[in-house]
Amino acid sequence: MNIDDWSEQDKIKLGNYLQWSSYRSERHKLLYVATPKVACTTIKWWFAALEGYSDDLRQLTDSAESDPELIIHDSHRVAPNVTGINFQDLKNCLESDSFFRFAVVRNPYKRIFSAWQSKILVREPLQANRYIGTDFYHHPIASASDITNAFEQFLEHVALNEALSYWDQHWTPQVDLLRPDLINYSCLTRIEECEELTLQLREHLGVYIPSPFQNRRSNESIIPYMPEFVSERSAELIRTLYSQDFDLLGYDKQPPIVKNSFSTEACDTAIKAIKFIRARHQRLDDCNKKISGLNSIVSESNNFIIGLTHDLKERDGEIAGLKHAISERDGAIVGLTQAIVERDGEITGLNQAIAERDGEITGLNQTIVERDGEITGLNQSIVERDGEIAGLNQAIVERDGEITGLNQAI
Repeated sequence: MNIDDWSEQDKIKLGNYLQWSSYRSERHKLLYVATPKVACTTIKWWFAALEGYSDDLRQLTDSAESDPELIIHDSHRVAPNVTGINFQDLKNCLESDSFFRFAVVRNPYKRIFSAWQSKILVREPLQANRYIGTDFYHHPIASASDITNAFEQFLEHVALNEALSYWDQHWTPQVDLLRPDLINYSCLTRIEECEELTLQLREHLGVYIPSPFQNRRSNESIIPYMPEFVSERSAELIRTLYSQDFDLLGYDKQPPIVKNSFSTEACDTAIKAIKFIRARHQRLDDCNKKISGLNSIVSESNNFIIGLTHDLKERDGEIAGLKHAISERDGAIVGLTQAIVERDGEITGLNQAIAERDGEITGLNQTIVERDGEITGLNQSIVERDGEIAGLNQAIVERDGEITGLNQAI
């Protein structure tokens, strides 16, 4: 089906699941959609080996997982091109005929028993902590009958509280996770028939490859699935909760029979082991909480540092602005200083010119004084000349009198 034809709700819900539960190999044109508690850890490690990031993954030292093998679920941290891919970027490998899309499913009885045991019974912190407030979580485990009863109580809780919206993918129905009605799988195989998947993978890749299941741990659980651990009520609940898995995946609705037995001694040993594992998980959870608290403090410190860094950048910006303003002022001062120097030069020149003019004026004043002296002398000479003229004029008058007298005498 074309992804564009999916409903918006399917795009969001299934898209989110595929982002963190699908593994893509662009090189080999493979898309694996994982199913929790269906050899997904084993297949993911096979995928990591195929893509070549196994060693990088094992170098991680800060995983919250309780088992080194479970660090495979942190693959997105070292191989973001393989998993953790945005839904839109998965569009091509979900629609293209060149991609081999595969998933693996499991008998619902065995899957839910395994999920309950590995996540709830041994109190795996990442999954079990949300159930601390429930009665079934605290059911005592001291005998085989306690296992049967605790498992039944867990299923009662799921049926009553989670049937419409499961709290955890480990007990969500497989068809709800894989959505074969929307995804066209090249191979959707039951784990009980896993060799068929290996053959198809080899055919697609064109080379011989190890089986994805060859390193699967044969004894994944401390307590293996046994029909005696499934009460009639538990079987009824499982058939109801996982009715679509039975119908669409072709599993018999009756609890499967197993060949191996589980002795009383083995059960007692397993119950003792459960106590040790619970204690280890409690210790791990305490450590994770401390780490989480320290990480929170570090995060707050980092945010504080980020804030200070932001403030520092603002201050640096202000300082840069002030420096620029100072630089402009310095430029203005240099210009003014140069102008002052030029004005001082002009003033010095003017002062020199004034001094020269003062000298000239002094010289002129001296000349004027000298001229005034000369004028005074000349004026004195004129006065003297005027006296002489007056005397001469008197003498002339006298002579004229004499002449007149003489004329009269004649």
